[in-house]
This record gives sequence, C-alpha cells and structure tokens, in this order.
Amino acid sequence: MYKTIGDFKNKKDADTSKLFAKFKIFFALSPEQFAKGKAKYPEVKEWVNMFGGGICPKGQKKAFYEALSELTDKHIEEEKKAFSKERIICYHLANYESWYSHDITEALAICKDYGYTEEEVVEVFRNNVPNY
Repeated sequence: MYKTIGDFKNKKDADTSKLFAKFKIFFALSPEQFAKGKAKYPEVKEWVNMFGGGICPKGQKKAFYEALSELTDKHIEEEKKAFSKERIICYHLANYESWYSHDITEALAICKDYGYTEEEVVEVFRNNVPNY
C-alpha cells in the first residue's frame, strides 16, 4: 500500500486539501490575500477567522471542525494499519527533531492521539537514538 510514512502523509495532505476546498476555506495573512481568496467564492457573503490565518464562510466553522476530526481519526486508523507502532513513533520523533533537542514533548502530544502512552514513546526514543 504505502512504502513510507511520507507517502501516507502525501495522501493525508491531499485528503485534507479536498476538505478545505469542500468547506471553501482559504488562508490569508494580508488584506490582499483575503481579497484574492474570497474572490474564488463570490457566493459567500460573510467570512470568519479560524486558526493560523484560516478564513471560513460564516456558519461553517463547527461543521468543518467535525469533518476534520472525523478525517483525522480515519487517517490515524489507516496509518496504524499500514505501519508499526515503532515506525509511527519514530516518524513523529524525527519530525519534531526530538533526538536533536532531547525533548519529546511535541511528538508525545501527537502520539497520544494514536493511543500511544508516554512509556511507549520514551522506549522507542531510547531504543532508536541516532549515533551522532
């Protein structure tokens, strides 16, 4: 199915982009970006701010977050079927540069969404420390 977690991440990103498009969400950090984004959806009359510069049609925020939560749960289950626990934890430890910083806090927060415990993450961290 997937050779790497990176391959899976690409599929996950594509699914998430489709969800953003379905809900007519775009990102804008300036008035120019806002004007350009809203021009794509002339039928939408009112907009609200979301997170990190996200802009959403008024009245869609709750439905979007519910759909995003469902999609995230689906992705986590697919990922757990496709890859071992150790491989998933290693991916997140590397993604958050845990071996470089010797801080697993951010990776641990993500791994808890997968149902992995702090003890499991610490064990994988200790058993896979790169040789610098």
